[in-house]
Amino acid sequence: SNSDVIRSQIEHVSPEKVFNFMSTLKKLYNVDPSLDRGTLPVKDLLPTQSKVYEDELEGRIYEIRKGLAEPIIVVRRPGRTILVDGHHRAVAAKKLGITALDSYIINIKEDIELGLERTAKAMNLKTLDDVQVLDYARHPLVAITHRIVKRD
Repeated sequence: SNSDVIRSQIEHVSPEKVFNFMSTLKKLYNVDPSLDRGTLPVKDLLPTQSKVYEDELEGRIYEIRKGLAEPIIVVRRPGRTILVDGHHRAVAAKKLGITALDSYIINIKEDIELGLERTAKAMNLKTLDDVQVLDYARHPLVAITHRIVKRD
């Protein structure tokens, strides 16, 4: 359906997205990040988003079951693995009992607190269990597209 196509692009990961984020880290924190690709434990992820949408979560669960899920993006610094992109995928994996996810890993050697960590702390986020699943609302992009399609 149209919703499935839209849903598949909401959390699309591209190399450009990863490299743009690395460039931003470099400018903001005067660090020289490196990039790895690997599998990371879901339990170690520090979320930086307080809620996910159930309709999109269902799409991510389907993708994981079919082996179609894209990698998440994380920043790994000493003592911390910070989830940057892929909250729906990470929550879906946890719900499915999957213990590790394919990841783009942006490594920072410096032991500095990132703004993302301060945001997580302000929202009292420590694990994926702290991320709220909104079952009464559609993801904003899906809702907007649905209204546009309905008018046509």
